[in-house]
Amino acid sequence: MLASKEENSYQGLAHPIGSAMHELLHACGMYHEHSHPDRDKYLFVQNNSYDYRRYEPNDVRCFGNYDFKSIMHYQDNAKC
Repeated sequence: MLASKEENSYQGLAHPIGSAMHELLHACGMYHEHSHPDRDKYLFVQNNSYDYRRYEPNDVRCFGNYDFKSIMHYQDNAKC
């Protein structure tokens, strides 16, 4: 998903190269995968715990369906 702007609330991947790639993709304009417009079909999100906002389809450009293995996805134990 391409972003118009992104707030940096990310707490890193387990591997430094993965973290650098993730941040580079933010610089290229990509959003977090868990903000994908159709994420609610695939995830249960506790909205009161973290900043896991979901974007509307007209707000972002998506290049496919939700991708669980995307480097732009937070780890399941990450805190935002």
